[in-house]
Amino acid sequence: MSTIYLASTAMEEVERAQAELERHLTVRPTGECVTCGQVEPCSGRQEAGTTIIKYGLLPRRRPGASGVRRTSPTTVSAAPISWFASATDGDGHELTGTGSEA
Repeated sequence: MSTIYLASTAMEEVERAQAELERHLTVRPTGECVTCGQVEPCSGRQEAGTTIIKYGLLPRRRPGASGVRRTSPTTVSAAPISWFASATDGDGHELTGTGSEA
């Protein structure tokens, strides 16, 4: 792994591109960018990504930056259901050794 050193002006450009990228993360259900209204991937996101990659870096990930939240909580069951539990052969007979005999 190599270390990349950039001048302060390049780092400022990368920081601006990162901020622009984060502005263009949120997408409407129709697939349009909330910031500019273009269909994703919009030109703002592409240009920001290109600027960051030009310097040999990857965009930073910041959880929650898109502002998208889960609409309903995920329910957790006591035990996951195994697909082996209802394994049958082609005639509808339960297969042995699958744990369905218990």
